Amino acid sequence: MPDAIRGSVVVNEIHAQPVAGANGYDTDGNGTAAATDEYLEFYNSGPNPVDLGGLQLWDPGSGNWFTFPAGSVLAAGAYAVVVTGVQAGGALPAPGPGGLAFNAARASAIMNNAGDDIFVYDPAANEYVTAGYGNWPLIDPTAPASWSSAPGTTSGLAGFPHSATRIGAGEHFGTILAGDSIQRAPSGSDNFVNDDGETPGVANFCFAGGTLIATTTGPRPAETLRRGDRILAADGRILELRHAMSRQVSVAEQCRDARLCPVRIAAGALGQGLPRRDLLVSRQHRMLVRSAVAQRMFGRPEVLVAAIRLVGLPGIAVVSDPQPICFVHLIFDRHEVILAEGAPSESLHFGPETMRGLPDAVIDEMRLLMPDLVAGITPAPARFMPSGRQQKRLVERLAANRRPALDHIAHHP
Repeated sequence: MPDAIRGSVVVNEIHAQPVAGANGYDTDGNGTAAATDEYLEFYNSGPNPVDLGGLQLWDPGSGNWFTFPAGSVLAAGAYAVVVTGVQAGGALPAPGPGGLAFNAARASAIMNNAGDDIFVYDPAANEYVTAGYGNWPLIDPTAPASWSSAPGTTSGLAGFPHSATRIGAGEHFGTILAGDSIQRAPSGSDNFVNDDGETPGVANFCFAGGTLIATTTGPRPAETLRRGDRILAADGRILELRHAMSRQVSVAEQCRDARLCPVRIAAGALGQGLPRRDLLVSRQHRMLVRSAVAQRMFGRPEVLVAAIRLVGLPGIAVVSDPQPICFVHLIFDRHEVILAEGAPSESLHFGPETMRGLPDAVIDEMRLLMPDLVAGITPAPARFMPSGRQQKRLVERLAANRRPALDHIAHHP
C-alpha cells in the first residue's frame, strides 16, 4: 500500500528531467522545454476531499521549496500538480475535475536528474512521507547519520524537524529515463513505470458508452449493463457482472485536458475484421494483442497493450474532434478479457487502488459481493502486461512487419 500523507494523498508522478533533447517535455507550454518544467503530481486515493494547505515539499539540497497554500482542497480521486517554475509565456497544466495546479515560482531546477529524494512534511501532524528515484537511496531526513549515503548535497535538511515521524517505510520509484516521468500505473498503486511519458492529470481505464459488449443474450451497449448480467469472456467462459460504473466527460473537459479524449480503433483495424464497428476507449484501456511477434518477444502469444500505444497503427488514432462521451467501467470477480465490438479487451483491473477511489456505497456492496477484494487481495492480471517501453517496441515491430494486432482468432469451445 502506498505511503499516504493526510490519510490518502500520495506522490503519484515525478518528472525530474524535462530537458532531454528531442524527448524534452514543455510542461508550461511556452514553446521550450526548460529545467524548471519539472513537476510533481499528487493523487488523492481516498473517497473524501483532503485539504493540502500547509503541506511542505522538502529537497535534500534546497530545503523547504514549496508549501501548499491554505484552502488547497483536493477532491477525491483528483490530482494536484506542482511545477517548479512557469516561464514567461507559459501556463500551468490543466488538472482534471477537482484537481489543483501550482507554480512554485523557482528560478532553477530543484530535483536532480540522476536521482533525488522528495519529502512531503505535514507540520500539523509532524509526519512526513519519502519518495525517492534514480541513484538516491531513501535517506532519513531526521537522522543526519544516514545522510552520508546520499550521492549529493543534503545541506537543505539542516532545518527539517528532527522530531517528525515517517509514514510507512518510504518508497523508491526506480530508475529515471531522460525526458520521461516516473509514475504509478495505475494511479495510487504500488506499481511504477518510467517510460509512459508525462501525464500530469487523470487517467481512465474504460469503454465509451455505446460500445457493444458480448453477453449471453447478444451484444449490448456497455452503459445498459447491470450487476448480475451474464457476459461472455474472450475464452468462452460466462462471467457474472459484479458492478458497472460510468462517468460523463464534457467537450469542455476534453478541450482543457486532451488526455480525456478517447482513442478510436476503426472497424477492422486490429485484424481479423475486428473490431466489428469503430471502437472508442480511454487512452490507457488495454486491448489484447495476439501475435507471433508477442510470442517471440515475451514467450506468450497474448499480451495486453494500452490503446494509446497502438496509435500509429493503421486505423488507430486519438479522437481529434471531441464530443460529449460517457466512460463505462465493468467490474468482475477478477480481471478479465471480454469482447467489445467483437475485439478482446480488458475489464477494469480491480486492485486495492481502485477500491480507494470508489464511493462508500459501492464499497459496501463490494464488501458483500467480493470480500477478497475489499480485504486487499490484489487480483492477478488476465494476461501479461508488458511495460510501456516493451509495448512501444511490440507495436513498432508489428508496424515494421505489417502485421495486425490480432494475427488470428482464438478458437474456444
